[in-house]
Amino acid sequence: MNFILSQLIAVAIFLLAWKLKELINNQNTYVKLLKENAIKVSKVKY
Repeated sequence: MNFILSQLIAVAIFLLAWKLKELINNQNTYVKLLKENAIKVSKVKY
């Protein structure tokens, strides 16, 4: 029983870390898009 529990915890931690990594990657692409849009807007204004 203890072995199964530890396996479940390991899987849960792995999934959490994976989701976190995905979130960070999505955030990075979002920030990159925002920066590109900001550059385009500033080029239009000036």
